[in-house]
Amino acid sequence: MEQLLKYIKRILMIFLMMCIGVTYFGVYFPLKTELEKKTIENFYLVSEANENLVNQFITRCVEGAKSISSRTMIKKQIVLYQDERITFEELVSYTEPLYLEGIFALDNIKSAKRIVNRQEVVGYGDKEKISLFEIREEDKVAFEIIQFKEDFFIRVYSPVLNEEKVVGYDLLLFDLSTVIQKVYESNIHLLILDEKEAKEIRNNPIYQDQKEFLVRTEDTSGYLKKIESSNQYLFLEVDEWKLLHRIKSITKGYAISFLVIVIIFVALTNGLTVYVTRKVMRGIEKSRGEYKEIMEKDALTCAYSRTFFELMSKEGAFIPKVKEGVNLVVMVDIDNFKQINDTFGHAKGDEALIYTADVIKRKIREKDYIIRYGGDEFLIFLMGCTQDIGEKMMKSINDFLLHDKTFEIPLSISYGIVEIRNQDKLYQAIEEADNKMYLDKKGKINNRRYEIQ
Repeated sequence: MEQLLKYIKRILMIFLMMCIGVTYFGVYFPLKTELEKKTIENFYLVSEANENLVNQFITRCVEGAKSISSRTMIKKQIVLYQDERITFEELVSYTEPLYLEGIFALDNIKSAKRIVNRQEVVGYGDKEKISLFEIREEDKVAFEIIQFKEDFFIRVYSPVLNEEKVVGYDLLLFDLSTVIQKVYESNIHLLILDEKEAKEIRNNPIYQDQKEFLVRTEDTSGYLKKIESSNQYLFLEVDEWKLLHRIKSITKGYAISFLVIVIIFVALTNGLTVYVTRKVMRGIEKSRGEYKEIMEKDALTCAYSRTFFELMSKEGAFIPKVKEGVNLVVMVDIDNFKQINDTFGHAKGDEALIYTADVIKRKIREKDYIIRYGGDEFLIFLMGCTQDIGEKMMKSINDFLLHDKTFEIPLSISYGIVEIRNQDKLYQAIEEADNKMYLDKKGKINNRRYEIQ
């Protein structure tokens, strides 16, 4: 009897070990691995979305700085001063109210000052933070992200040009805190690195993910990307424990439950694990979808973003299919947009962009695309559409903008339409459409139909 009991115990022990082995290698370990993989992929998408938020904010700051530096009347006074036709005091007296009016129209501005002949003409806010960084006078806009204690700012250098000659420059400081707060809501820590610091991270020997910009170490996961038109790098990192804590808790809880319940509740435990796993996966997928939408949509106009265009063009989404006829690409530019910004302010210029994009979205078809290509330029892809229909559609949009009284400023657009023939000709077609749009705009200028009344 004792021998039989020993035999049964031995069989049960072998069976138990087999159950543990099969469950660990067949269920527990694959689930843990897959969940960790999905979590890392989700972190990558969240980081891309946060990078897009930072880039959009930088773009708005640079565009705002350009609008301040390009105001014609103030620029003329600088030329008069440099020609010794007015005094420095007269230059200050004329510049200050107009300059501050433009500054107050900018969002998130903390400080600003205008420099002419190495003298400060007018200033606003905490100018000391700007003065900590010296920039030589150049003819191109430059920016950098700077940090004071826990606060991040974007410092923008914007030259004042007269006939391509630098006659002065503006230094503006924008508060990045609203964007940083959104990043921190994702439990992600943001760092701004220089070339040397970024190189050290890129050369990390511990682990480099197959994705180009994702770097993992023993303790952290990070997303490293160079900021466009800058020598700085954006580094978004999260503690590995925080990133995988939920996954580890689920899998550890499962392992303990399985060992306690052993064989009797194997099926129940497996069922519960599958349920929890699917729930976590749905949550991850939902989060991925939300951040993907942020990445694909322009934050201001809600049109599709330049990032969306680049991704879709690689997949051949805008290339015509044989059964659907031809596709058209339309380059659209808002007439007098710089004049709107100079006359009514940057905020009104944003409203004009939003209103124009909304009208286009309502006038084109559901299967068409509107993409904010940059500044006040939009790309429209008319899918399965003839040239005649495309011309009528764009004329209808322009006529609606000209005669609609909903927006208090008269608006119109210039555009160029080109047929897309194949994938290799896509960017050539966009360039041709841009040239046609320029000719359309030039014709309006020649006909003296181009000024805001």
